[in-house]
Amino acid sequence: MVDPVTSPEDKDFFDNPVLRLEDGIRALSHFFPKTDPSFYHGYLVVSNTVEIRSVTIQSDIQVINQRDLESRLTADLEDNADVLDEKNIAFINRVLAVMGSGDDLEQRLMDLKAQMKQESEKKRAARKAMEAEEERNRKLEQQRIGNAATKIMVPPGTNPAPVRRTVRRTRPEDRFTRAELALRDALILWRQQEAENLGVGDKAIFDDFALDGIVSMKPQDVVQLRTIPGFDTTRCQAYGSAIINMVRHSPC
Repeated sequence: MVDPVTSPEDKDFFDNPVLRLEDGIRALSHFFPKTDPSFYHGYLVVSNTVEIRSVTIQSDIQVINQRDLESRLTADLEDNADVLDEKNIAFINRVLAVMGSGDDLEQRLMDLKAQMKQESEKKRAARKAMEAEEERNRKLEQQRIGNAATKIMVPPGTNPAPVRRTVRRTRPEDRFTRAELALRDALILWRQQEAENLGVGDKAIFDDFALDGIVSMKPQDVVQLRTIPGFDTTRCQAYGSAIINMVRHSPC
């Protein structure tokens, strides 16, 4: 967590940013009680024009100048390589590159945000097109299976009455606890981000049946994950580590 500090202009007081950072870290620790507390780092970043002389803080919050932010983050990321993956680090480096390239910081950050939004929209459009194609293929497959079943089950020359089928649907809220629903939402968000990064549909990562299987079983290793329908060896190798890490750090 990084809290930038600027000088107050039209007021003679400001909130203690150290306390705000500490409150944020406590909130994260409370929401993810199984997460190692050392995963959380707080940085109080002040302008380069500010001279840091003596700062006494009882917590692990680090007070640094903006010019030292990149080197400090780089060092901390190297010491905690298993916390962030390469995609997260690439995103951070992209922002840091903009922050360290001259004046007009606000405008350059806005330009970066617009550029990343445009990239995200392109990936989203590609994902929707793939999902539409998958849906068409699914319907064609269902139609093919239905036609094959009709040919087998209906004797020639007969005209059977249509059979009305009732499909019972239950909401996730009716099947899972609040903690399990929180894990399910986290998995859905992770699946969306992973699919967006790969330019594929969400269900190409794993479908909702596999999603609910993870929430129900809460696999603690790849062997348990492999028993969930939809998770073959390839999916376990690609996504197993991230999924198991989320399960272990969930409040379930």
